[in-house]
Amino acid sequence: MVHDLFVQRGNIYSDRSVPHAVKYAMRDISPAIMPKNASWRRQRRLLHAAISTSVNESYEAGMREEAVLAVRELLASPGAFDCHFQRYSYGVIGRCFFGLRVAAADDAFVVENEAYINTTMRGFDPVAFPVNVFPWLAYLPRWLVPSLKEMEELRALNDERVGNLARDVKRQNKGGVKLAQGGIFNEFLKNRADYDVSDEEANSAFFALIGGGTRSMHNALLTFVYLMMAYPDWQTKLQAHIDDVVSPDRLPTWADMPNLPMVRAVVKEGIRYRTIVAELGIPHRLSQDDEYMGWKFEKGTTFHANYGYALYLTHKYALVLLASDCD
Repeated sequence: MVHDLFVQRGNIYSDRSVPHAVKYAMRDISPAIMPKNASWRRQRRLLHAAISTSVNESYEAGMREEAVLAVRELLASPGAFDCHFQRYSYGVIGRCFFGLRVAAADDAFVVENEAYINTTMRGFDPVAFPVNVFPWLAYLPRWLVPSLKEMEELRALNDERVGNLARDVKRQNKGGVKLAQGGIFNEFLKNRADYDVSDEEANSAFFALIGGGTRSMHNALLTFVYLMMAYPDWQTKLQAHIDDVVSPDRLPTWADMPNLPMVRAVVKEGIRYRTIVAELGIPHRLSQDDEYMGWKFEKGTTFHANYGYALYLTHKYALVLLASDCD
């Protein structure tokens, strides 16, 4: 059903149904939450250019280095796997997009962006922000609805971060994050005149890549660990498959991928299976009336793809994930 509606009919099921607090804080300009309009299309073109296959291929060597470093960290302290996965996720994004080399999970690039993302995620909480459930509360005095003041603070934080992305990247570099070569954001700044986007739109687009790119990658790695614990026979099969194709004397490379169909299948299944750290899937909203399997849906109807992520908490192996400590 999700494929039928969100993919096959994606042109009318792609509007966002975003809580009031988040829309207010982000000024409805982030491509992750905004409706399809002229600004969204400009940011989409920028993101498409940033993450196209041809661009990614130029950063394959850097991504491999990050993967090798992550493997070394896992061998040295396997109990801190969650922390290593987080560093790796930020390492790939930091290197490819901002020319930053993230050496540890406590680097400024990780700590500051995690704090910002966690604060922003709070905007989705209907308990913290009742205005998400009752929009009319936004018209009441601040003293009567204290959360409205926090909503203003959230907007100020978002304005400060989005408006000063280039400054923050330079400061994070001086704060202990080593400089890597290149960086898609840096290339964008060099060729700024070639892009028909405002600074605010460009910064919002790249911030969306930080949030989506790091948490999705982190989640995929955690889910893989979970699945290997839940199905150890598949871990044995995968190891034998890699040893047979790659040999046990070296790590896989991009060139090996066409010959590792089982690895590709398991990775894709891990992405599909369930969520560990990604807090939510942003709801979609129907942009025109539609009918599906005899059901009629009115324009503006909200659709949720999957809320099954909480189910993992009931599984005994989740205790191992929750117990992981970056220290």
